Amino acid sequence: MPLFGPPNVEKMEAKRDVEGLIKALAYKKDATVRKSAARALVRIEHGAEAIQVLEKMKDDAAVESLGAILKIRHWDIHRQAAAAALGRIGSAQAMDLLGIALRDEASSVRRAAVEALIQIGDARAVALFGIALEDADEDVRNEAAEALGQIGDAAAVNPLCAALGDKDCFVRSAAAEALGQIGDAAAAKPLRAALQDQNHSVRRDAAKALGQIGDAAAVKLLSTALEDEDVYVRRAAAEALGLIGDRQARGRLAAALLDESTTVVAAALKALDRLGWEPDKSEAGAIYWVAKGQWDHCVELGASAVGPLIAVYRYGDGRGQAAATEALVKIGVPAVEPLLAALEDESEVVRKGATGALEQIGDVRAREMLANALEDAHFHVRQAIVKILDKLGWQPDQSEAGTIYRVMRCVADLYAGVEANDAAIEAMRQIGAPAVDILCAALKDESCSVRPAIATALGRIGDPRAVEPLCAALVKDKDGAVSAPVIWALGELGDSRAVEPLIAISDTNDGQTIRAIIAALEQIGAPAVEPLIVALRHRDRDIRSHSALALGRIGSSRAVGPLIAACRDGDSHVRHSAAQALGQIGDPRALEPLIPALQDTYWRVRVTAAQVLGQIGDALAVEPLITALNDENSEVAAAAATALGQFRDTRAVRPLCNLLKHRNQNLRRATVEALGQIGDPSAAAALRMAQKGEYPDVHKAISTALARIDRAAKRRSEATS
Repeated sequence: MPLFGPPNVEKMEAKRDVEGLIKALAYKKDATVRKSAARALVRIEHGAEAIQVLEKMKDDAAVESLGAILKIRHWDIHRQAAAAALGRIGSAQAMDLLGIALRDEASSVRRAAVEALIQIGDARAVALFGIALEDADEDVRNEAAEALGQIGDAAAVNPLCAALGDKDCFVRSAAAEALGQIGDAAAAKPLRAALQDQNHSVRRDAAKALGQIGDAAAVKLLSTALEDEDVYVRRAAAEALGLIGDRQARGRLAAALLDESTTVVAAALKALDRLGWEPDKSEAGAIYWVAKGQWDHCVELGASAVGPLIAVYRYGDGRGQAAATEALVKIGVPAVEPLLAALEDESEVVRKGATGALEQIGDVRAREMLANALEDAHFHVRQAIVKILDKLGWQPDQSEAGTIYRVMRCVADLYAGVEANDAAIEAMRQIGAPAVDILCAALKDESCSVRPAIATALGRIGDPRAVEPLCAALVKDKDGAVSAPVIWALGELGDSRAVEPLIAISDTNDGQTIRAIIAALEQIGAPAVEPLIVALRHRDRDIRSHSALALGRIGSSRAVGPLIAACRDGDSHVRHSAAQALGQIGDPRALEPLIPALQDTYWRVRVTAAQVLGQIGDALAVEPLITALNDENSEVAAAAATALGQFRDTRAVRPLCNLLKHRNQNLRRATVEALGQIGDPSAAAALRMAQKGEYPDVHKAISTALARIDRAAKRRSEATS
């Protein structure tokens, strides 16, 4: 800085002489120099330091320099900081400059100006906030309204009343709240109109404001607001009516004691106390006495107090709940039906409280009502009633209620563990048809943890009414909790309605479940043939194999073609099952695929093919079976021998005789038995020769075979003579 004359701000800015420029901020002789230095510091990006220095100075010169910063365009952040600094300085000159900032092009600067004026908190700012209430930015308008409420000057009433018509609901709400803080009666009429606002927050704050003002003309509108859809509006209306103090509102406030919201009820109670209300014998009166903890008054009211007393279970503390139970027990029988209804409440605390009260009431009439309620109650309510009746020592009769009780006792026994399950299930089976509807209702209750055992019981009872509930449980069972017993039960019932649901869940990777489904479909029989045929093409070999066996046991000729195709399956186990199934069906069409099956790579397939060909009995199989006598696997050769015996075709005698010296004992015995069945005398010599030195069982078989040959010879001789 030069020794003589004013600082050269332009040169210092060019040299970025921050220290020199900061010193120039304090140059007393020329305001132009100070303001130029401030602007220069902003331009060289040291505006924050300039503002800090000027704020510490706090004199009029500093305020002027901050005003200069407020006029620099494109530096919003520094204008915001300058406005904030002016707010902290708080002088009249600073307020004037903030008034200018309220018209800044940047909304962020205007918001900063409002916040600065709020910090000053001077009533002189009311006019400035009035300007801010017309700002284009809703946040600026909102903060201005809040500020006017804090200042509390009556001069703000008119602009705030105008703001009740603002397009932004937050501004309208802030204006209503501010008018309540000011408390000027001139705002009452616009606030009454605001009670009809579309926004619930505006209606709430308008109600509060009318209460703070004490506007008696608003009582009717506030009474109507006690039924507003928004809980906070209803609470505010109740509080406002209490503050206004008009006794005409007591009736509507008493009705508000029945409100579903405890906060509204609490506000109505407080208002009624202020208005000197004397409770009547209605439910509203009961709520009043419950809230006051005057339990004896509740007992005097009787039935009308039952609902409010039960509500204590939901909202009260332990001491209050105990007192409510005691009052309900004293009220007695009139409390039973509402308490039964409370057993269905979603709250466990309410259900537990109701159960305890019912147990303590316990007179004969209460027991009868509880027993009768078994007929209409939901499953979990029935459970609770049964527990209560047990404690009351009730003995079931032969009525419908008695049947329900016995079934529900069995269900209760299921919870005792695995050891008790079988006995309980058997007891339900013995009850039979009367238990079905009750158990089906239990099956629908996904909270019931013993549904698997219930499904088993339904399967053992065997009533077709259980089919649809079981199917529904199967489809809804996403976690597999009841699938296995439900599938089993559906199989036991054997109803065609189960086919589609069983197929619907068959697309699973759980092989055990699939096998259970196949077993169930097999029990259902003919209606399940088509799905089982489809399953022959399943990606899992076990499923294909089990499906083939199931089709064989069902025995439908419709399955023959698909089973013939399955004889060519890439998996040997599937081919084996398909061959077995064809044997069980016994259709002649199986001949064609089974003859090649005698050459299958899997010996079990060859064994089954030989066995089935023997069952079919078509002579075309004789030569292939004779060839199979030479199979490397002795079991295959034995099966072929047995099949040839069934044919009684003499073409097989010599090839069979050739096996009488085979090393395998089982094959020799099968050969001997086959020769005996054929009964051809030409085999006798070979059999007698083979008998020498043979094992006892084969020796005995040879004797039997020779005897059969002799008898056959005699029959032929007698036939020709």
